[in-house]
Amino acid sequence: MLFDSCAFWGHNEADLGTWRAARYNLGAPFFKEYRKKMGVSEPKEDWDDRNALYAPRYDLPLSAMFREEPKFRNMAMAEMQRLVDKYPNGYEGEDKLAVKTLKPKVSINEIIPQPTLETGTQIIRV
Repeated sequence: MLFDSCAFWGHNEADLGTWRAARYNLGAPFFKEYRKKMGVSEPKEDWDDRNALYAPRYDLPLSAMFREEPKFRNMAMAEMQRLVDKYPNGYEGEDKLAVKTLKPKVSINEIIPQPTLETGTQIIRV
């Protein structure tokens, strides 16, 4: 028996979150075939936004692994900003429960990577 402590439930489009990035170059035909075989979760018109919501799960660990290369962090932050801009008041889920979008405390432009000597972490200037 195998126990996966990182298992989670997600829409079909969660499978494709990692492949959304241009670095994989799978293209529209791959996604179209996947949707044809696996189906599209309801509401179907939100498929792309849900897929975009799953993508940072893969881009952010790469950002941590390659701290000197900001492209992974920038991709994740830009996608999250796009979703916040598109849904500024949140959304209403299938269960009709409203989910509100929180206003960020800092803007993307205020985050300046600056490793500290003690921890190697980044400081956020506000």
